[in-house]
This record gives sequence, C-alpha cells and structure tokens, in this order.
Amino acid sequence: MSQYLITPLVSPAIAARQIAKRLFSQIWLGSIICFLVVVAMANAATLPEVLSSAMVTVDSIQSYEFRCRLLDSGTLSLGKTKQLWFRQSGDFFRMEMEFDPLTRGDEDQLVELTSAYNGTIFQQFYPHNSTLTFTAESRFINPYVELNPLTAPYFWLLDLPFQNWAAMRSPEAWNKIANIAHLEPREMVGSHECDVLVIPYPRAGVGAELRVFLAVEAGYYPIRTRLLPSRDRPLERLELDVSSFERMRVEGRSFTIPTHITFLEYDAKGEVDNNLTWDIDSESIKINCDFPNDIFTLSPSMAKVVDDYDYNTKHLYDEGLMPIDKAIKPRSMSKWLIANIIAVIALFLAIAYRWKARRHSKR
Repeated sequence: MSQYLITPLVSPAIAARQIAKRLFSQIWLGSIICFLVVVAMANAATLPEVLSSAMVTVDSIQSYEFRCRLLDSGTLSLGKTKQLWFRQSGDFFRMEMEFDPLTRGDEDQLVELTSAYNGTIFQQFYPHNSTLTFTAESRFINPYVELNPLTAPYFWLLDLPFQNWAAMRSPEAWNKIANIAHLEPREMVGSHECDVLVIPYPRAGVGAELRVFLAVEAGYYPIRTRLLPSRDRPLERLELDVSSFERMRVEGRSFTIPTHITFLEYDAKGEVDNNLTWDIDSESIKINCDFPNDIFTLSPSMAKVVDDYDYNTKHLYDEGLMPIDKAIKPRSMSKWLIANIIAVIALFLAIAYRWKARRHSKR
C-alpha cells in the first residue's frame, strides 16, 4: 500500500499574515540599515572639511612661546638631553638651546646655541667660541636649527620636514595636500576617533605613503603618523605619536597644543636615523602674545667674531660694540685681486716705457 506525505493546506488568511510579517521584518531591517548608513554619512566629513578643520590650529596661532625638553637618543647624540626655548611672532622667531646639566659632557657649554630671524637676517650665536653668524638665507634645512615640537606633527604638510611655523600657515601648502591626498575609513587611536589622511610621500621612494591620523574631538589634530614604505625601500619606517595634548581657547577659537611627542625614523637600511622625544612644559605655553621686535635681532656686542656668509667676510671685534648695520659691509675686492691689478698696470707701464725708449733711440 502506497504511503503519501500529505501537507495540510494553509488558509489564505494565514498565508497572507505570514507574508506580511516577513515583509514587515525585511522593511524594518532595511530601515535600520539605511538609518545607520545615513548617520555614518552625516558624521563622516569630506576631505575639504577635514583639512579646513585641521588648519584651524595652525591658522589661530600667530605668535607663541614655550619651553620644552628634547631627548635625542640617536646614534650621534649619545642620549643627550636639551632644554629648548621657542618664541615666534609671524615670520620672526628666536630659539635658545642648552644641554641639560645632568647629561651634558665636560666639553659642552651650558648655553650652546641661540638662533634668530628678524625678517631679513638669519642669525646663530655659538657661545663656546663667541661667534655670531648671519646670512639672508638659512644655511640649515631646519630654519630653527633645533627641532620645533610645534611643527613636527605637521611635517607631512610641506616637502621638507620641520619647517617654519609661518610657512605652515600658508593656504598654498594646505591646497597642495587637498589635491594629492584622500581619506580612508575612521580608526581608533587609543580612545580617540580619527579620520585617516593618506598622502603620497615620494621622499621615501616610489609608491610610499603617509597615513596621518587626525583626532576628531581634538579639532582634527594629527596625533599619529605612519609611513607605508615603498617596495624598493621596505625597511624604511616612520612613527610619530602625540601621546598627550592640551586643548586651549584663545580669542574665541579652540585649538590643540601637543605636550608629549615621540618621533622614530628608520632609514632605507633599517637603521635608526632619528629617535626623538619632546616634553613641553604646559605652564610655559603662551599663545598670541606680544614680543618686542629687538629680541629677534642678535647684536654683535655679544660676540668676538662675526661671520657674514653673504659677503664671505669675517669681522673681528675685541670689544664687540659695533652695531649690526655697521658690521654688514659691502663686498670689497680681495687683496690678491688688488695686487694682481697693480701688477698688470705696472707691467703695462714697463712695456710702454720700453717701447717709447726704443722709438726715441731709433731717431
């Protein structure tokens, strides 16, 4: 006897209710997904919005002053600690550096270097040999000479690292980044939600990129930077971290000031090239303060030797009292050139005399 599986019939009313229930569940789930997408899109900023917000900190700080401690653990520095004092107003700046008494060697002077720029002349004073140098163009890639922790987190902004703060306030620099960078999905750095800015970095080889993590709640401040190395230089690494910072408010604008920064860089051979740690004294920070202009000009009265690199001359002063406008002398001909001109004139006169004497004898 054959056996059949008999499926009970469902009434049309029950079937309609089941279909409606499933349809409602799908519509409800789809609505939730759409809502989450809309919220995510609403919270996600565009590249121009991110860069505009990130620029607020740089644009807001027109002048500043702070003191910091720099531990340089690179191979050449042998772990010496430096105390730095930065002051800047617009294009003008002054930096003073001294070795920490606990880490400096017997050969190190307590005050090692003062560097300044007054809008016209770059100046460096070296107290160990009482020498002041000045030139219209900076002789150093880093105009401050020593590394400025305020500019370090923004090294990706310009072609060369550790540039002048005034140059970072230029809209052209930010527009250039806007033309070459792109955003990736947000990531967490510790407790900070960050937009991820990806920038080509040809200095590290073809295809190398920088990933800059901009903390949203800190005004899109760059708290982390990582190098994605190129294929031909895979050992190069770069790690910059701002592990602590302060939010400040001046003249109605809020911005971020770093207080602890670490910077680690490996070269193409995988060897440590830079290993730096900055600690900024938060109590010493002053923003948009007024400075007398004369602090940005170093007087020759502080030195026994003044080197003018523009004219390749050296001025020696026992008293060091000559003002700087007297120290800058126009280029003069060197002694050997004057001697050669005199010799040529004498030779010409001798030849002329002999020629005249010979003509007179023939008569």
